[in-house]
Amino acid sequence: MDWVGHKVGPYEIVRRVSVPEAGDWWAGRSEDGTDHVLVRFADPARPEDPAALVAQRERLAGIDDPRLPEVVWADHPG
Repeated sequence: MDWVGHKVGPYEIVRRVSVPEAGDWWAGRSEDGTDHVLVRFADPARPEDPAALVAQRERLAGIDDPRLPEVVWADHPG
């Protein structure tokens, strides 16, 4: 599904992105454009181990790349 334009808390999804982790990842930005995040939607039809999700977030946070924003997760809005 294309999530571009959907809101996740204070963020609007702006595009799909590719990161070195499994799953579908999306770039989001705050309304004023000053805050950028990576979003991965959780699919309730395919529950994942919370510890695996935390490990995935930690691996991404450990990448020293200024282009890589903070990682957030959201419940599948569909």
